[in-house]
Amino acid sequence: GGVVSKLIPVMVRDEHPQVRASAISAIGMVPFRIPGAAACMEHVWASAKPGDPGEMPLRSASLRALGVLAHEEPYRKDAQVLIRMAGAIDLCSRDPSLQVRMRAACSLASLCENPTIVQEGAKSEYVRHHAGLTLLRLSELSLRLMADNDKVRVYGTRALGNLCHPEEYVTFVSASTSEGAAYQLCGRVEAELCRFIHSPSYSVKVRWNACYAAGLLLSNPLAASPTPPWGKRLILALEATSSEADNFKVRIQATRSLRHATLRSVHVHKGSASEEEDVAALVSRWRGLVVATQGDVRGLDSSQYKYKDTLRQEQRMCVLVATALLEG
Repeated sequence: GGVVSKLIPVMVRDEHPQVRASAISAIGMVPFRIPGAAACMEHVWASAKPGDPGEMPLRSASLRALGVLAHEEPYRKDAQVLIRMAGAIDLCSRDPSLQVRMRAACSLASLCENPTIVQEGAKSEYVRHHAGLTLLRLSELSLRLMADNDKVRVYGTRALGNLCHPEEYVTFVSASTSEGAAYQLCGRVEAELCRFIHSPSYSVKVRWNACYAAGLLLSNPLAASPTPPWGKRLILALEATSSEADNFKVRIQATRSLRHATLRSVHVHKGSASEEEDVAALVSRWRGLVVATQGDVRGLDSSQYKYKDTLRQEQRMCVLVATALLEG
C-alpha cells in the first residue's frame, strides 16, 4: 500500500513523460482494495484526454490502463464508469499520434467485451435509453476507426463485432434513436465487414478480425429474425473467403465463422419471395463444403502447409452444421 499511496503520486509529478507514463501503467495493475488505489485512478482520468504532443506516452499509458481496468473490480460492473471510459477513448481516438489512436482502438475493443452496459440497460427504460446512446456512440467510433490506419482498424473491427453481438443491440439503439436509424446503422456495419472480409488489400489481421466479427453477428438471434439487420451478405462473404483467400489463417477463420450461423432461418427466410433461391443457395453451400473437404487444398504452398489439417477440420465441422440445416 505504501508504494501506491506514496511512490506513484511522486512519479506522476516527475518532469519526464516516460516516468509519469510508467506510473500510469502501474495504476492499471493495482488491485482496487490496496489503500491509495482509488485516489490514483484520478491520475488516469486526468491523462486520458487530448493535449500536448509531448504527453503522448502519458495518453497511451492511460488508455492502456482503462482497457485493463474495464475488466477489473469495481469498475467492470459500474456502467457509469464504463460510459466515462468510452468518452475518454472517443476523445483520444482523434489524436494526431498513430500510437495514441492505436492504443485507443485497442482499449475500445477491450471495453466492448464487457457486457455490463447491455446488462444494466435491461433494468429500466431510462437506463436502456442511455445504454443505447452509448452503443450508438461506440458503433460510430468503431466505424471511424475502421477507416484509419491498418494498425488502428484491426481493433476497431474487433470492437464492432463485440458491440453488435448482444441480442439487445438493435432494441437499445432503437430506444435511443429510432428503429429505422438502428437498422440503417446495422446495414453500414454489415457493408464494412463484408468489404474487409472480401478485399485482399487489407492486412491478414484486419481480415481475420472481420471474419471473427462476422461470426459474432451471425450467432446473434437477430440474424435469424424475419427482418434481419444482417445475414446473407455476411454468409456470402465468408463463403467466398473460406475458399479463395490467399492466407490460410483467414480461410480458417472464415470457415469457423460460418459455423456460427446454426439456424436455418439465417440461411433461408421461410415464406419470403426468396425462399426457393435461399434453399438452392444453402444446398450449393453444403455441396461446396463437402467437395472442399476432399482432394487437394487449392492455393496451398509449403509455407502454409501446417494449416492444412486445421482447415480440413473446420471444413468438416462446417459440413456437419450445414447438413443439419438441409432438413426444412
